[in-house]
Amino acid sequence: MVEKPFAQSVEGVEELLKLCDAKGLKVAHRLQLALLAAHAARGEAREAKAASGLIRAARTEYAYHLTTRYPGRDYRKFYMADAKQGGGCVLDESHAIDYMRWLCGEITEVSAVVDHVSSLEITTDDIADLTVRFASGTVGNIHMNLFAWNVHSHFELMGEEGVIQWRRFENEIRLFDPRGQSLGDLSLRRASSTTCTSTRPSTSSPASAGRRRRPATAGTGSRPCA
Repeated sequence: MVEKPFAQSVEGVEELLKLCDAKGLKVAHRLQLALLAAHAARGEAREAKAASGLIRAARTEYAYHLTTRYPGRDYRKFYMADAKQGGGCVLDESHAIDYMRWLCGEITEVSAVVDHVSSLEITTDDIADLTVRFASGTVGNIHMNLFAWNVHSHFELMGEEGVIQWRRFENEIRLFDPRGQSLGDLSLRRASSTTCTSTRPSTSSPASAGRRRRPATAGTGSRPCA
């Protein structure tokens, strides 16, 4: 099991995978947030997605302040502060890219701002804002940052027939009809111990393409999750 990011580029990865195949080794690459109940192919999530009709736009945001990630410890000594160790928004918070592909399909176009703009003492990027287009034509925005004091994680799918909102820490899906009226909330708390399986390739880097994700136990937490 290889923790994300599998690699920072595809250089040398194919040779590594061929070597693993030759030795009969199974390689798995996992991003667990796509296996949360709100993302997994459970009945409630499927029905909610269908209720929105054809998705025209989608967006997600995941942000928290790096100094609060591990209370009482010096954030400057974590891998998240060091680009050489794979820290930063794009590499470590690539969950958002992964689950948006899980929900909306493959990304065919992307433009982005990836930078270090805060006063955090790190050598990595602390903000990543991606504007993407999916193969379906859906336009998306994926935003991540490491300096928001109000930790939050959510996505929104806007379709021809309605809107779906998912709030991670509240662990619920909200539905809205074409008039903007709420169709009710779907609480997912009872699914916190459900085992979900995804067969979509994980996507934190091109190097992971074609490798399948193993089953994992879904769950939620009250603090940022890597």
